[in-house]
Amino acid sequence: MTENWGFSGPDPELYDRIAALERDEVLSLIAAAEACSNACQAVKLAAVAALGDADSVAKEVALELHYGARQAEGQVSLARDLAQRLPSTFEAMKRGELDPYRASKVADQTSVLTDEQAREVDARVAGKITTRDATSVRRLVNRTVARVDPDGHTRRCEERKRGRSVQLCHEDEGMATLYAYLPAEIAATIYTRVDPVARRLRSNGEERTLDELRADVFSDLCLGVACEVEPPRAEVFVYLDFLTWTGLRNEPAELAGH
Repeated sequence: MTENWGFSGPDPELYDRIAALERDEVLSLIAAAEACSNACQAVKLAAVAALGDADSVAKEVALELHYGARQAEGQVSLARDLAQRLPSTFEAMKRGELDPYRASKVADQTSVLTDEQAREVDARVAGKITTRDATSVRRLVNRTVARVDPDGHTRRCEERKRGRSVQLCHEDEGMATLYAYLPAEIAATIYTRVDPVARRLRSNGEERTLDELRADVFSDLCLGVACEVEPPRAEVFVYLDFLTWTGLRNEPAELAGH
């Protein structure tokens, strides 16, 4: 920020003192700097939200902050979600307890909900997201979205299945990446077929790494040149609330890892 708005940077002498600090003091300083950064980011997002809903806002932000169009649009979208739909998440940012990246996970996962539903999810996860990493925040919010909007969650799962696909992306130095976007239980079963074979080969003195072996086993299976492989026996763990299992309520089940 600038001094025009009452913000001033740290004492320049602080940078010279850092090298002389004890390790626990350095870690404390890192945490303090992160909290200060989070709070300042909240000020910025509040200011972005105050620009209103005009289509030109993203262009103004991009020009002022030297952002690309996509980055500016992301900032405007996050600012509006925090200001209008996610008050508890925004308060955590203002207190310096939450960074914009983790806050964006809340916004992303609630984007499919109505304003009222998003506020309910926001209230339910308040106090639980500040000590989690971004992946854990996303999973928590996803579970909560499924509880708040079970019918919508079921519909979206079916829609996602219709979007399954395989894509080939050419890389450098003679390599390529093959993406398979599949239902979780199918992907888990495929991996369960590949991994044991790779591990068995590795234990027999193979010099290839486990990752290399998985890739080679997968390739051989797809090309139909693999030796006989045992039929897959995937263990897929599903966690279900007891009262839901008895039919007394309707909480979502959880597939381990998803």
